[in-house]
Amino acid sequence: MRIAIVSDGFLSNNRLRSSTPVLVDNLRHELEKRNNKVLIYTPLGQLVYGEKYKRIFEECRNTKKVNYLGFVENKKIIDLLKKMHIYAFPSIWPETSCISAIESMAAGCEVVATNLGALYETCTPFSTLICYDENLNNLEKKYSVALLNSIKNYWSYENQKKLKLQRETINLLYSWETRSVEWKNFFDEIRKKKN
Repeated sequence: MRIAIVSDGFLSNNRLRSSTPVLVDNLRHELEKRNNKVLIYTPLGQLVYGEKYKRIFEECRNTKKVNYLGFVENKKIIDLLKKMHIYAFPSIWPETSCISAIESMAAGCEVVATNLGALYETCTPFSTLICYDENLNNLEKKYSVALLNSIKNYWSYENQKKLKLQRETINLLYSWETRSVEWKNFFDEIRKKKN
């Protein structure tokens, strides 16, 4: 099983808070028992907060069976996601939409995320969503349970059928071929109204 975890490092009350090291720590036994491989990448966290929050990134880097990549360019992420099974996104930020979740679903990953912000609208009906809890210790426990459940049920017939439908649907609805026409029409409409 290959699991991708996004570790953006989240600013909360002017300090960085990341669920990832605790999540990895809680799952360490399960990861070793099942011979899972975990890939953690950082869209911004290490690049922006590198030295100040080095400890969080080192915890990820020093965990067995975890391949911590740090900052990774988007094109490489797209390629890596196609090799992953589960995309773990323990978000504590109210996303307005989430391109990484969309890209993960398009690649065929099962997405396990919180329902904070617009993640519910972005990921439903395909993803496993955990009800956001402001008590981050409770959230980490609930998230760990949900992620373990996804790992255990990943290869079930029903889940594989759902993931096939997810991949087909997301690629049909969110491809740049589809979206670029919508954006072009939108800008054309604005130009007409302006003139």
